[in-house]
Amino acid sequence: MLVSTMMSMLLSGASPTEPAPASSPCTAALATEWPALVAELRQPWRLISLSEFDVPPAGTPFEDGLGPLSERQQDSLARALSLRTICATASEAATPTRLLDAELSLALGELARASTALDGVTVPIGSSYFTLFQVLKLRAAVGGKNVARSSAARAEAMAAHDAVMRTAPGWVALPRIVLKGTTIDMYRAPASRQAELIAWPVKSTFPNRVSLTGLGDDEPDRLDARIFGCGVSNGVDRDFLEPVRTDSSDSALITLATGIFSDQTMISQLAEDEDTFGFGDDCTALDQVLPGFAGSYSFVGNEFSGMSPNEAQLEIMQRGSVAQRAAARRFIVAHPGDVHPSALIQVISELVALGDFERAAFWYYVWQIRSEPWARLGSRDGDAALRGAIRATLGPAINGWAGSDMIAMTNLMKQASTFEARAPVYSGRPAGVSAAAWAAAIARSRADHSARTLDRAMPNDPKFIDDADKARRQNGLSVGPWKNRGQPLDPSWR
Repeated sequence: MLVSTMMSMLLSGASPTEPAPASSPCTAALATEWPALVAELRQPWRLISLSEFDVPPAGTPFEDGLGPLSERQQDSLARALSLRTICATASEAATPTRLLDAELSLALGELARASTALDGVTVPIGSSYFTLFQVLKLRAAVGGKNVARSSAARAEAMAAHDAVMRTAPGWVALPRIVLKGTTIDMYRAPASRQAELIAWPVKSTFPNRVSLTGLGDDEPDRLDARIFGCGVSNGVDRDFLEPVRTDSSDSALITLATGIFSDQTMISQLAEDEDTFGFGDDCTALDQVLPGFAGSYSFVGNEFSGMSPNEAQLEIMQRGSVAQRAAARRFIVAHPGDVHPSALIQVISELVALGDFERAAFWYYVWQIRSEPWARLGSRDGDAALRGAIRATLGPAINGWAGSDMIAMTNLMKQASTFEARAPVYSGRPAGVSAAAWAAAIARSRADHSARTLDRAMPNDPKFIDDADKARRQNGLSVGPWKNRGQPLDPSWR
């Protein structure tokens, strides 16, 4: 129960409330070895670029010219094996310790060892580790000499991905197509006018994908498409997509998929172009190619400790699974003083993607206040450039939405200013900046975004509001009460 309790608390952002049970060899080993081994995964020592052969040469060594492992690397592998051996009978630690051993083995080019670590492991759909397991298993099968293992891993990944997509909200599976050299899975989301075409070539362990979307408000019925494959993402000639539209029948989509993935068309040509679809380690990015595997779990290091994540661990979580990104988002908005202001950027982007525009706007205005001192006193090509880029990209979307109601927008900015002023401040500051200069920069930024300043810049005056609304209408922007507000602000954000 210790592990499940800690995992649930990690994902919910809660703190441990139950006393830990009596220590066992596994829990004692996890306390020290788990965070240390997870840290080893972040070492820049990936020695190989995975290779794939149509028919791996029998009886020949893996062809990447690997040198001998260093003492540190050998020690890491030995400790990973020891940990999974100690925890082999621990119901909730057995699987993650095997996955960690496999991932560390893959990072060091030990494919056979990685496969051994995964033998006998079963991870059900819905588990936090499901996608990670599928990715590791396929990676372990690539580049070795065992054709049967590679084919089995490919078949398992294909079936697993299909099962995920068939249960994904809003997606409908179309009949599978089997061509001479390719199996094609197709899924469409009628409400969002999207479709995903996934091809599993016989001569490649890794899939290719064509993602179809509408062009937008100007031509919502016309299709746009991108090809995703082994380390590549390319556009597709729109003429090739004619006459299929976003609302075309399933049979029209099936015909299009058959044409795209036939042996004579662009996918086959690209797949044969080693400069474009080279089988490097980018081929391992199944979570980037397959929409059902989007965002696999990333080990953080605190899975079994119940401790709050630190900044480095939050960065890993923000690149991890959907559940990890949500947990990081919850933690950051609950503890804004624990993170650099740049950590808020992904939070804001994710809130926009979720349709929580009021929350996104609130945190954007908090971010503006907290990022200004860094832009002013930090590096010009780092902090200042980043702030400028975000204001030019996220800014128009946030202000464009909030500005439909100028009074509500001003009140939200004031609320963000009040909250930021009482929230704990991040302890770091740019190199070479004194404590006094930093405090002055923070005070200046807060003054620039204070309620008094906002009242001068955006007065609650009928003429000012009428002029602003007129300008919005001339630019084709909506005017009136906020739409698509999403979740309301948390009461603690006051």
